[in-house]
Amino acid sequence: MTSSDAIRGIPVPERSQPRGRSLRWRREQLIAAGLDEFTAHRLAKDAAVDVHAIIVSRERSRAAEAGRGGDGRSRGE
Repeated sequence: MTSSDAIRGIPVPERSQPRGRSLRWRREQLIAAGLDEFTAHRLAKDAAVDVHAIIVSRERSRAAEAGRGGDGRSRGE
C-alpha cells in the first residue's frame, strides 16, 4: 500500500520499529560500515531504512576510492 491509500481511507498498517537484538544488530552493522554512532542509531531505529543497501553502497564507495588511490586520482597517474 502507498501513502495515498491512507488518504483514501484504506488502513495502512504501522511499520513496527526495530527493538532489542534487531536494533542492536542494525546499529552495529552500520557502525562497522563506517557510520558514526549517532547516525547509525538514528538509521537503525527506522524500519524504513534498508541497512543492507547502505552497507553495499558504502562498500562500493570504498572500493572506488581505493581504486583511485584514496586521493581522488586514478592509480595510473
